[in-house]
Amino acid sequence: MHLKKLHPVALSLALILLLIITTVSPVAGTALPIQHIVIIMQENRSFDEYFGTYPGANGIPPNVCLTINASTTQCVKPYLETNPNAEGASHSWAAAHTCWDNGKMDGFVWAASGSSNPSNVMGYYDYHMLPWYWTYASNYVLFDNFFHSVLSYSLPNHLYLISAQSGGYVSGTVPEFFEFMTIMEELTPSGVSWKYYFDTNLTGAGITDESELMAHDPPESTFDDYVDPLPRMKGIVDSGLLSHNVKGSEFYTDVQSGTLSQVSWIVPAEAVSEHPKASPEVGQRYVVTLVNTIMQSQYWKNTAIFIAWDDWGGFYDHVPPPQVDQYGLGFRVPVLLISPYARQGYVSHTLYEHSSYLAFIENQFGLKRLTNRDTMANSFYGEFDFSQPPRQPLILNPNSPPQWNASTTTTATSATLPSEISTTPQGTGLVIALAVVSAFSGLLIAYIGIRKR
Repeated sequence: MHLKKLHPVALSLALILLLIITTVSPVAGTALPIQHIVIIMQENRSFDEYFGTYPGANGIPPNVCLTINASTTQCVKPYLETNPNAEGASHSWAAAHTCWDNGKMDGFVWAASGSSNPSNVMGYYDYHMLPWYWTYASNYVLFDNFFHSVLSYSLPNHLYLISAQSGGYVSGTVPEFFEFMTIMEELTPSGVSWKYYFDTNLTGAGITDESELMAHDPPESTFDDYVDPLPRMKGIVDSGLLSHNVKGSEFYTDVQSGTLSQVSWIVPAEAVSEHPKASPEVGQRYVVTLVNTIMQSQYWKNTAIFIAWDDWGGFYDHVPPPQVDQYGLGFRVPVLLISPYARQGYVSHTLYEHSSYLAFIENQFGLKRLTNRDTMANSFYGEFDFSQPPRQPLILNPNSPPQWNASTTTTATSATLPSEISTTPQGTGLVIALAVVSAFSGLLIAYIGIRKR
């Protein structure tokens, strides 16, 4: 039947039906043409410390000055840091809540009182110290509304990175095993390959370092204890999946041999992790070697690379984190997306947290959600543009800082979204739209049936 032969009411219903079908967004719960996901998780930096003066980003506001303690008016203003080995401060559960101060965001210097130089938490870097990262930001995607998952230190945030929860653990003595489920236990039965790369020994990079934690960190024995939780995950150990927890050097050989897994987590050795007092310059050089390895391989054409930081490290950030439950969110952290389909010079204002990586993986490979967190977390979509031809790789020299020029940087931004996690699970919009379509279809069929009588 041609539309022109329909009664005007039926024609109107048909047009409404067509409009709904063509305007339903594929954002929620929809897989994208990305076949490999690589998450590089660096250490302990806030967004304002690294990108607080980046053009187009929600950066350090004017006239900020945080008091040293509650009994004085003496305060510290944000300042351009030139020391690559700034100490940072405590990033425990208690310190995080002092920094946060019920959303006032004024306790960062107070929380750093136990460090040798509390005022250094107000220091920030710009392109002079971060030329590789700022170059990636100006050519790909920078997120300025991305929060770590829990108001505490590295370990619980690394747990959210693989489980969308920490089982209530936020600080103190680490249990021998965590018994909640990881996404790895869904990936393997679903036939999705994965590896978790971690090595305290970077022989390939000419760096070896197995130093003890600094005095202001929680009392674990080594760096391993809070950035590689897999040996403590009972489900991983009992099911024999710990064989996927491999040395970092295997990443290079996996890419070069054509055996890269579909999902990869890369956690660096402490020396290149940017964990204060580690130098951001050294960390950048290391990350560039990882990115270049992908860019110069067959995997570049269908890979999404995320460069991320696990927590704020005690450094100042001005944006109050949405409190979605009793654990977090934590503070803003820098995140970069690099892909041949990533938008260029794009600053994303969409709200994300570490559980968003899981939501993205789950969408891509059709996995079920693990917890309420990854159910509610936004998944990445608007940061990609699949209408554009795949972009050529941008190979940076890890031994020579690139020249960053603000005048050549585009700062297109995404639409501002509400600064809170949606209470509607991803995919609900599509379900509602389909329900509406079904209802209109029923009306149309009923109407046609009546006309035939």
